[in-house]
Amino acid sequence: MICKDESFLGVKSKLMDALECAKSWYKCNSLAINEEKTEIIYFSLKRESNFINETETVKLLGIHIDSKLSWEQHVNELCKRLARITYLLRKLKSCVGLHVLLTTYYGVFNSQLLYGLRLWGGSHHAQRVFIWQKKAIRAMMGMKNHESCRGIFSSLNILTLPSMYILCNLIHVKNNSILFPSHSHLYNTRHKDNLVTPQVRLSKSINSHLYLQYVFFNKLPVSIRELPLRQFKKKIEKFLSLKEFYTMEEFVNSEISLLDFT
Repeated sequence: MICKDESFLGVKSKLMDALECAKSWYKCNSLAINEEKTEIIYFSLKRESNFINETETVKLLGIHIDSKLSWEQHVNELCKRLARITYLLRKLKSCVGLHVLLTTYYGVFNSQLLYGLRLWGGSHHAQRVFIWQKKAIRAMMGMKNHESCRGIFSSLNILTLPSMYILCNLIHVKNNSILFPSHSHLYNTRHKDNLVTPQVRLSKSINSHLYLQYVFFNKLPVSIRELPLRQFKKKIEKFLSLKEFYTMEEFVNSEISLLDFT
C-alpha cells in the first residue's frame, strides 16, 4: 500500500486507514496479516517520522529500497555479489578461454547489473558498481589493476554500465511511446519533435530515470527515434558499444548525428 500527502501527519493518517481496510478485507476472506512480516517505510527528504515498526530500508523483489531513495544499501549488497563473481572470473581465466569467460560474464555478472538498473543506475552510488565492472573486465583480460579499460569494452562488445543505463531508458521510452508526448507543433523549430520534458526542481528528480529518460531520448536524431523497435535497439546498442561512455554526462554533452549510427 502506498500513501502520499504533503505532511507527515496526513500520510500517517491515510496509511493507518489503509491498513485497517486491508485487515478488514483479509478478515472477511478468512485471511490474516502477518504483523511480524509487515514493514513500514517513510519516504521523504526530511526526517520527522515516528511510525511504529518503521524501517530505514526494505527489500522488495531483490531490490533494497531506502527511505531517501539514495540506493546506497542496494549498491552495497550488489557490490558484495560482484566482488565474488569477479574473483570467480579471475580464477577461471587460468583454465578456460575468452569465449567461456564471456559466457560466464553475461550469465552471472551482467545479469546482476541489469536487475533494477533503471531504478538505481542514475544514483551517484552506481559509480562503485561501474568500478567493479571494470575490475571484472581486467580479470578476464589479465590486465593490471590500474590499466585503462578504454577500448577493451568495445573490443569485447560489452556495454559500460552508464551505457547500459542509457540503453534501458531509451528502450523503455521507445517501447512505451504512447506515454511520452512530443511537442509536435506546426512551427519548424529545432525542438519540435522532442518529447515534452517534465518540469522538476529537485536534484534527486533530475538524476532519476523519470527525468533522464526524456533527456536521453531527445539526444537521438529524429530518424533513429522513428525506427521500428528491433532496428532501434540494434542501432543504439552498436552506437553505445563504439562510444564507450564512462558517464551519462559524456552522452548528454556529446554531439550526436545520424552519421554515428551508420
